[in-house]
Amino acid sequence: MNTTDFSHIYKAMDLEVKANSRFDSLHATVRAQNQDIRDHDRQIASLSARLTEMEDRNRRSNLRLVGLPESEEGSDPIGFLKKFLPLWIPSLAGREIKIERAHPLYNRRETETSRSRPLIFKLLDYADRQAILKGARETYPVKHKERILSFYPDFSNETAKKRMEFNQVRKKMIALLGLRPFLVYPAELKLTHRGQPLIFKTPQEADKFLDTKETPGTKKPSATASMMEHQRNLWEDDAQEMTA
Repeated sequence: MNTTDFSHIYKAMDLEVKANSRFDSLHATVRAQNQDIRDHDRQIASLSARLTEMEDRNRRSNLRLVGLPESEEGSDPIGFLKKFLPLWIPSLAGREIKIERAHPLYNRRETETSRSRPLIFKLLDYADRQAILKGARETYPVKHKERILSFYPDFSNETAKKRMEFNQVRKKMIALLGLRPFLVYPAELKLTHRGQPLIFKTPQEADKFLDTKETPGTKKPSATASMMEHQRNLWEDDAQEMTA
């Protein structure tokens, strides 16, 4: 092997060392950038959760009324509610309900031919909000001109979406096992089974529990009873409120 060959080998080895060093440096840079991205994602998630909680707190005294015919409230929704709330819910008779504002909710996907829209109203006194929900549970079904009305807590879109994900498994628990599941804030399913309190953080956890309890020949409540129980449970979702 001559000097030229040694020179070529040395240069090749030198290039390999430099390449490996550069690769290690790039790999370290990528690892650091990935860590930065993960840190930023955690910060964004944390900020998003805080914003959602702030929005939920801001809506804490709101209620949604579903089931009224289109434009039934007329041009004075506050006056309409003050007049009819004690008629719909007898336990409110003689109680001065203080309403700050009220208006129908419009959805861009809805058409002008929609026959009803939710009415949202903000109460000045949180105790009034609780009295309405409690009275609605006790009076069920609440009716206006033969139409069943439903009262719901008002949440941010993010919280409402998470809570809606439990709808199907809740209906199954009521229909198949006669259980009384309800949601606690922000979106966890709670129930008592054979004297034992249970809580499920995801619909998947609740489904797994349901799979272990379903048995052939389980007596099912009637469809009407199941729907009424489901509605009552929807109103019990405020069993655990956000702390002040």
